[in-house]
Amino acid sequence: MVLAFVLQGTTSVLAGTTGQISGTVLDPQTNQPVSGARVTAASPSQSATTTSDATGRFSFISLAPDTYTIAVPATATRDAASISGVTVQADQTITVSVQQPTKLKQIGAVTSRASGALVKPGTTADVYSINSVTQDKASSVGGGGNLNSAWSAISTVPGVFIAPNQSGYIGAGATISVRGGDYDQIGYELDGIPVNRAFDNYPSGALSSLGQQELQVYTGATPANAEATGISGYINQVIRTGTAPASRNLTLAIGSPVFYNKVAFEAGGANPARTFSYYLGAGAYNQSFRYYDQYNGASLQNVWGAPLTPCAFAVAGSAPGCGNGAVDYTNPGGGAPLSGQAPAYVLGPYQYNSVAAVQDRDTILNFHFGLPRKDGNRDDIQVLFDNNYINNAAYDSTNDTGGAVFAANSGLGVPFYYDGYQFVGGKSGTLLPVGFTGGPNTVTNYFFPQSPTGRGIGLTNCDLAHDNIQSGCIEPDRRDAFNNNQSVVKLQYQRNFGTNAFLRVYGYTYYSNWLQTGPQTTYNNYVGFVPADYELSSHTRGLSATFSDQLNAQHLLSVQGAYTTATTLRDNNTQMLNATSSSATDRRAVGVLVDSSNPLNGVCYSQAHVAVPCYNAANNNFNRGAGFFTFRQAAAGTVTPALGTCGGGPCQYLVLNEGPYATYNTVVPKFSSFSVTDQWKPRDRWNINLGLRFDRFEFDGSDTTNTPARQFLYNAWNNQFPTAKQFNVPNQIEAYDMLQPRFGMTYTVDPRTVLRASYGRYAQAPNSAFQQYDFLQPSAPNKLAQFVAFGVGNTPAHSIRPPVSNNYDFSFEHQFRGDTSVKVTPFLRKTQDQIQQFFLDQKTAFVSGLNVGRQTSQGFELEVDKGDFSRNGLAARLSFTYTNSYINYTRLANGASVVDGFNQQIQQYNGFTSFCASNPGDKRCATV
Repeated sequence: MVLAFVLQGTTSVLAGTTGQISGTVLDPQTNQPVSGARVTAASPSQSATTTSDATGRFSFISLAPDTYTIAVPATATRDAASISGVTVQADQTITVSVQQPTKLKQIGAVTSRASGALVKPGTTADVYSINSVTQDKASSVGGGGNLNSAWSAISTVPGVFIAPNQSGYIGAGATISVRGGDYDQIGYELDGIPVNRAFDNYPSGALSSLGQQELQVYTGATPANAEATGISGYINQVIRTGTAPASRNLTLAIGSPVFYNKVAFEAGGANPARTFSYYLGAGAYNQSFRYYDQYNGASLQNVWGAPLTPCAFAVAGSAPGCGNGAVDYTNPGGGAPLSGQAPAYVLGPYQYNSVAAVQDRDTILNFHFGLPRKDGNRDDIQVLFDNNYINNAAYDSTNDTGGAVFAANSGLGVPFYYDGYQFVGGKSGTLLPVGFTGGPNTVTNYFFPQSPTGRGIGLTNCDLAHDNIQSGCIEPDRRDAFNNNQSVVKLQYQRNFGTNAFLRVYGYTYYSNWLQTGPQTTYNNYVGFVPADYELSSHTRGLSATFSDQLNAQHLLSVQGAYTTATTLRDNNTQMLNATSSSATDRRAVGVLVDSSNPLNGVCYSQAHVAVPCYNAANNNFNRGAGFFTFRQAAAGTVTPALGTCGGGPCQYLVLNEGPYATYNTVVPKFSSFSVTDQWKPRDRWNINLGLRFDRFEFDGSDTTNTPARQFLYNAWNNQFPTAKQFNVPNQIEAYDMLQPRFGMTYTVDPRTVLRASYGRYAQAPNSAFQQYDFLQPSAPNKLAQFVAFGVGNTPAHSIRPPVSNNYDFSFEHQFRGDTSVKVTPFLRKTQDQIQQFFLDQKTAFVSGLNVGRQTSQGFELEVDKGDFSRNGLAARLSFTYTNSYINYTRLANGASVVDGFNQQIQQYNGFTSFCASNPGDKRCATV
């Protein structure tokens, strides 16, 4: 803050993401070019000067996004002329024509264009620009949840749908759609840096409106040199730079009746020599939410409340949803309904598992250093830092649900922490001594992450009569929550060759995480806010270079190359559940009886020393008839000793799992891109953009052979299922090369009417998460079996290809006399190899994906603007979109489909209801 207040001055130097202005200086009487005219482009952010050539043409190819005045000074033979309100958008070209009259024939000429005008000659992409003024005016359009983010202004853009009143982390739900696409099919950039997290393509931040210079929304053709990849749209947020005069702003806000408070501070400026500029922004807000009405939807609980637990006979009528005489839902078909009542669930609050509150913290620093050169040019160094933290808490604490008394009386039970064990009696893949029986010294307690320690392990329901910490009760006001951290550091150098060429090189680091903790979800039966302990982090490092040169009046050539890689980690930890039962499953089993003379042959033995299958063919879990012992048995010292002979040697227990249990992923993505773009202007009225982009998406898999126990379990699987064998191939590499042509054009009918069209082929990197599945526990084959059933492959790596879309659109842009303009854009988007997600765990929305979708989206966009939000007078915007979008699901090589499970459930339900219609007295029909 001290630095921000001290360093005040005039304008800044070049921004990190820039746009272009090209044009012609003409004599209005003869329409002949004016050569040698000194043309200046000036805005609060930057000024630049060039000279028109022999054909009267000029260009500025690296201007900071802002609204400029293009001016030509008076000469001995001509008057001054200017055009104001020329808005530069990052990575786009705007075409202007400056008419400089001869002296005495015309006093002067001033043309004005609104800063957000829809009519944009020379801009070949279907792009909408939102400046800071428009952002401020539209801050409440998206509802109260979007007061502090750019989503409100984005919701005013045609072609975009944003679910109202969303807040916090956009990746937590399908809350934004561009032309019928999903939120993870959009490319996101922050000041030119791609911020789609490499692991899952999610945007990692909240897209804060703090520090926004310009926000670009591409609903159609994305530039070939764009850094981020997407198949349905593209969003680029350019960060503010220092302006002249220097500015400082402090905002304090408080809201009621729902809790809301905010503080934001911004400062920016530059020194008089324009060799240094700065921008500083820091903000924070806390916000709570209510749903449906001021009572948080309490009146809806009896009908629309969340199902918590089945109604039991003993508590029928004691909780919402439990009518008198309700059937015991824990024993379906166990008896006919009493008093004619249907079975029921205990219902929780209507807003259960909705976001209860959000905490957001933002910090932005953007510095530019100008380096003057002897030839009169100036180079630029940029240092950018952006940091964002979001915490989202849910309405699911014990108090939110109805309190401990409600939980105890409803049959749900007072929620407690699930705790587990860590086995320390031997390493995974080793044999235990023949007489091993377990005991307290063979295990240690594994407490639920982020729960109080110094208590007994929570194997049973908590005791309200004792202190919560000692008895394992979840604190009554503790809510499940997730938080996201994002940090970006960018260092950029730009060498300018006059106003016609530049070389820009930048490197960046980008860290993001998604940390989720859900003790309440873990305890609950049917619905949940987040997984028990989900930890996702991604540390991306990238390098990019761009060279642009106005070769001549007709061609602006740009060449771009980039490389990024990331260190990723996904740990979906459920170790705390290994003590929930004494029954042997792959989660709870520590060891199994084997032939000690050949312990890794994949043959399991029962306690009777008879060879038995290791897996249960019905559900792919462990066969309970095999000689497994569990964590609870080890802790209690009740493990049956290994005696006798198993096969050709003495029976001994082989340690299969020491405790860690998680879907685990450390795939390393390596992405490279190269593009060539030519802005071709064959005639004054024509602008054509030709681009060709090449992307290589490579995914380096991790080593999956971390223990001999895994070898045993693969052998056991292949022995039992020879027609569905799996192979543990480590360090697999999947790579995909994608070539994508791009085309865009505009034709300027007259200064008020522009026709625009574009076509582009777009590829997006598939999620790193889908490329390989690894596990902390050795029992991988039975977890991978569901992928084998889909025909994806029989190794840990899966070839999930990049989805591809073909986008076509056309625009008619017209400004009526006065200050009203209109833009109409029909569009068509068709995809191939679209990744459709399916549940691995429906309760916590844990998913994977397959290339089985073909989406078609068609419709039209309409925007009508009146006036200018940055000026006095009436200003208004109307946007409308019609979208008809549908997906065809293709079948895999084995004939399976991701919708087969739904269809089977529907068929089973229809068959059962038909049976019950004919047999109404059958006791099984009580559960329909």
